Amino acid sequence: MDTFFTQLIRFPKSILLTILAITFFFGSQLKHIRMETDAESMIPQRHPAIIFNDKVEEIFDLKDAIIIGVVNEQPAGIFNAHTLELVKKLTEEIALLDGVVAVTDDDVVSLATLDHIVGTASGFDVSPYMEDIPQTKEDLALLKEKLYDSGMYIGGIVSQDGTATAIFAELESGLKNRAAVYKNIKDIISNADYQTGPEKVYLAGRPVLEVTFGEYMSEDMRQMMPLVNIVIILVLFLTFRTILGVILPLIVVIGSVIWSLGTMSLCGIPLFTISTQMPIILMAVGTAYGIHILNKYYQELDRHPQGDRRVLILETMREKWKPVVMTALTTVVGFLSLVTAYMVPIRYFGIFTSVGVLAAMIISLTLIPASLMLFPGKKRKGLPQSTAAGSGGNRWSEKMLGTMGGFIYDQRKMISLMTAVIIVVSLVGIFTISTNSSWIENIKHSSEVYISNQVMNEKFDGTISLYVIVEGKTAGVVKSPQVLMKIDALQQDVEQLKHVGGSRSIAEYLKRMNRVMNEDKKEFEKVPQTQELAAQYLLMYSMSGDPEDFNDVVDYDYRLANIWIQVKSDYTKDLEAVINRVETFAKTHFQDQPVAVKLAGRAYTSFIWVDLLVRGQMNSIIFSIVTVFLITALMFRSVVAGIFNIIPISAAMLLNFGMMGLLGLPLDVSTALSSGIIIGVGIDYTIHFLSKYHWEMNKGQDERRTSIITMQTTGRAIIFNAIAVISGFLVLYSSNFPSNRHLGGLVSVNMFTSALAAITILPALLIFTKPAFMFRQGRCKDKK
Repeated sequence: MDTFFTQLIRFPKSILLTILAITFFFGSQLKHIRMETDAESMIPQRHPAIIFNDKVEEIFDLKDAIIIGVVNEQPAGIFNAHTLELVKKLTEEIALLDGVVAVTDDDVVSLATLDHIVGTASGFDVSPYMEDIPQTKEDLALLKEKLYDSGMYIGGIVSQDGTATAIFAELESGLKNRAAVYKNIKDIISNADYQTGPEKVYLAGRPVLEVTFGEYMSEDMRQMMPLVNIVIILVLFLTFRTILGVILPLIVVIGSVIWSLGTMSLCGIPLFTISTQMPIILMAVGTAYGIHILNKYYQELDRHPQGDRRVLILETMREKWKPVVMTALTTVVGFLSLVTAYMVPIRYFGIFTSVGVLAAMIISLTLIPASLMLFPGKKRKGLPQSTAAGSGGNRWSEKMLGTMGGFIYDQRKMISLMTAVIIVVSLVGIFTISTNSSWIENIKHSSEVYISNQVMNEKFDGTISLYVIVEGKTAGVVKSPQVLMKIDALQQDVEQLKHVGGSRSIAEYLKRMNRVMNEDKKEFEKVPQTQELAAQYLLMYSMSGDPEDFNDVVDYDYRLANIWIQVKSDYTKDLEAVINRVETFAKTHFQDQPVAVKLAGRAYTSFIWVDLLVRGQMNSIIFSIVTVFLITALMFRSVVAGIFNIIPISAAMLLNFGMMGLLGLPLDVSTALSSGIIIGVGIDYTIHFLSKYHWEMNKGQDERRTSIITMQTTGRAIIFNAIAVISGFLVLYSSNFPSNRHLGGLVSVNMFTSALAAITILPALLIFTKPAFMFRQGRCKDKK
């Protein structure tokens, strides 16, 4: 590589222009990048759960809906002329919006469009609950009585306490600009006509969450990029105290971000929620290469202030190119391990963050030496010339680190024993870790959307839907009284769970029809006793009402039934409880029926999402550990060296995950991402320390002096590198997403423990065990 760097510093201007041109090209692609917030796009589209969910949505004509909640906390609740008029006007105006499915006003489901099944002399009639807005107390009381007597819409459209009602605006399938519909509905609500009464209006539903995620992503990018730049500049200045020491690593990381996002745009890959972390991570991680190169260069410059610049640069690159390349490759491995994840955004996150890391490596190995040739480095102010590592220089940091290196050498047995104890305790904690994640909880709790979702879950049955599909082998099987009774029994069973608000199915419609056909007596509110009677009721309904009223609960041939279960929480533990209850009931009660029971809906895909997340995390950890071991073993040409490289990072990971288990902190999307980052970035400290230790041992020095010098030089760079990485990740605490903040904290803690393990556990184990790859016979003697 000497020849490469010799040629490189001969043509520094050409190198800088080439890097500038490449960066400009990638930068020109950034305007084409788009954002993707669809939750289901995160699961592989060929996954059986997604394929079946798409099929269910097509069969039952299920569409995403924006839910508008109208709340009136006054004694009469929503049952007053003003609130009902507001609901009617909102329904009519929303029905006119582009993107909303509404052939007629009735297609927007609300109290203003609900139909009521009533008995007549000839059978029963289906008519609106509100032909006109009731004005008198008597009429309002009659409306309330009819709604609560029927009970079909209580919890779904009208709250149990009568203080809230919901409007469901379904969006057209494949609608791209959901944000426009959301904005238009917000504009309607903000109109002065809707602000004159005591009502409060809330917006919820999956489209609202997705639009909000998109807005938060843009806001995060705008806020965090300047902040991380300020943090990196501050850390670099404290590290080097020179303008060049700040500018060069900063250019490297900015260039790596542009190359990475530009490549992403060229490949047509959108930005997902987790993609907003990429620039921050690259800024934090990419500074490492510049810090290690410049730290070595300034050490050489301090020792030889009048030395030939070419010689200083070549000496720097001769020692540092290999550990920089190796650390970059291991970091890439860490991120590429995320390709083994099942979640699509996590795969792309791993791939394109790896691109950014490689870009940072390439720019560091070319731009920094070229720039040092063009812009002479100056000796750092306030530093004596006699500060060569191990030369007895009086810089306080060198003295402190030298003392630390000597202490680690002297206490190597104690440190090795403490490491073993930590590993054992951590293993105990790891076995107690559980998984619990939430899509909704990934929104700021102070935000309008989060508050709206909380209100809607409090007032209504829940904003998360689980579809239980009862699939018969022949047409008409759903009309069977036995199947209908099982469906009804399943609803009653699952509604006993804490987080289930309510459910809906074709059985409820038939129970209502059976009641009104028997003088509206409550004791007849049960499924028809024969299949012929059920068929007759359904025929009568089709003649009086709209047959499409049943589209979302039964298919055309009555072979498939859809049981809607509304859940108030999307936490993994809560969803698991509901899903297990349904599956257990199905196994024990539907076995004697010619049907199969399957699950779909947002609640189910969210549960699958977390399951894939955890399995992907385990794959990621195994892949990255094994690959990092192989790379470092090849680097040092020793299997034992590979093992030594992964010991500190493994100990750090065990400690942090063990503490999570002992403290009761669950695994979620943050920990799934963190594993690859921790291994890929944390291993850098070990490689740099081991490389320097190996370099010094080759000079024939004794073990204690080697420990001191390594700590004073590379140890110092590792500490500042860790500070830069930790500071960069802490910027994630300014994110709108709680998961990003959690990730920032988790990785920061892991970077601290990884760096600490590299400069304590590693040298202690090296000295204590004396592995052959480091202490070959005749290389040196312990002169203690």
